[in-house]
Amino acid sequence: MIWGKINLYLHLVAAMFWVGEMLTLALIVTPVAARLGDPQKRAALYHQIGVQSRPWMLGALALLVVTGIGNLYFLGIPWASLVDPAFYATPFGRTLGIKLFWVVVIILLTVVHDVAMVRLGTKGRDGANASYRALGRWLGRINLLLGLLVSWLGLRLMFGG
Repeated sequence: MIWGKINLYLHLVAAMFWVGEMLTLALIVTPVAARLGDPQKRAALYHQIGVQSRPWMLGALALLVVTGIGNLYFLGIPWASLVDPAFYATPFGRTLGIKLFWVVVIILLTVVHDVAMVRLGTKGRDGANASYRALGRWLGRINLLLGLLVSWLGLRLMFGG
């Protein structure tokens, strides 16, 4: 059973890292960037932070997926249950289904965010790319909220309710 606890611990650490990075951007980097004034300096700051943090964030997201699958294994949830509609009629199955749905949405939004930010980075930082910056801001905010929701759903799975 120790491997199940280690797996859960790694899952929690990856979730803390992933959500923590987004909170850092929202609560620390964004106010500092706003004081820079120059939109090009702000864009450059976000680009540099994005380039530096992307491998860590994608690694954390990958670890969340792998350890999430491990959590199902250690909880004794057979793969067949995940395609059985009756499983989702139970309180645990319903909560897990909602969590898995939002995890897929987070992954899709992360891909869209990264594609938009890479496109912004490769096309320069002129006014024509303001829509990509706005898209990046909104996708980041949405992903943060969804990350907090998924964390809460994970606690519900572990502690019931």
